[in-house]
Amino acid sequence: MVRKLRRQRITLRFRRREQIKHNVRAILWRSTGLALIVGFGIGMAAGHESILSRTVRAHTPQVKVLATSSLAGLPVSSELPRNSFYLWFPGVGRYCSKKILRKYLMVRDVRWEKSWGDNVVRLQLEPRVPLVIWNGQGFDQAGVAFAVRPGAWKGLPQATFLPSSPRAELGRWLTQQAAYYPFWSQVVS
Repeated sequence: MVRKLRRQRITLRFRRREQIKHNVRAILWRSTGLALIVGFGIGMAAGHESILSRTVRAHTPQVKVLATSSLAGLPVSSELPRNSFYLWFPGVGRYCSKKILRKYLMVRDVRWEKSWGDNVVRLQLEPRVPLVIWNGQGFDQAGVAFAVRPGAWKGLPQATFLPSSPRAELGRWLTQQAAYYPFWSQVVS
């Protein structure tokens, strides 16, 4: 005798109902997000005086670049977004910092200070400090060779390394040597 297997309809109905609820919620969230994005795009493109476009204009920050004299004149603003309102969003500053550090090797670090109340974003550029001059370029503790302004670092020693030398190790070695003042003062003079 072959028995027919009975389905447990109660469990299947419950699972199916939960799956339908999940799908409906996902569709609602996606359509709401899409409607907001499309509405924002239409409002910005059409130039209407919508609440959103007025808010964006009112909170578009003024960007101030603070740099030392050795970094003065760098066109850092070309690496920032065209509309500075995007600088308020998380992650945009980090992305811009990476672009600046990749393009301008003489910048060691970029610090951001965002002031929502003053509607200002300040960009603080920290320069690299060379330990020696190598092939007409500065060479710092991280082993990075970067361009230096002529006459800016007159008292630094001239170094000669092989191009195949590991730069990071040389940078660490030079840092250790520079920390010992009696030795380094004789090298520099």
